[in-house]
Amino acid sequence: METLTALVSAIVAGASVALKETTSTAIKESYQTLKAYLATKYPAVNLANIEKKPESEAKQESLTEDLVDDRAHQDPQLAQLCIQLKQALKQHATPEQSKAIVAVTDSIVGNVTIGKISADHHAEFSIKDGSAQDIKIAEVSASQKY
Repeated sequence: METLTALVSAIVAGASVALKETTSTAIKESYQTLKAYLATKYPAVNLANIEKKPESEAKQESLTEDLVDDRAHQDPQLAQLCIQLKQALKQHATPEQSKAIVAVTDSIVGNVTIGKISADHHAEFSIKDGSAQDIKIAEVSASQKY
């Protein structure tokens, strides 16, 4: 979880799932801990817009900008909270909430291997505005396609 993209993806995933009634307590608590940490240490990073429209690229870009402006993306404690949130999502997300999303944004990537991913609804992979080398994506399955 060294990259800004990984932090943003964890926060977006948490925001898209944590506020739903059917979400497990573990996910809700992990997201609330992350949110409280951001509010305390980085008050300029506001999650309200991403919580309203987590799928919005504009909102994600705004969150990214806020994290960079406050240098929050360099905070190892924030990175650890994002790892904990991703683990909670992986372990406790309901089938309806299951998504496998891997995004590489504005970066150069080399030697990335992603494999054995399954989702009950869909799996999505994208590379945006960057160049990639030696990316291997394998064994991806989804039971429903939208």
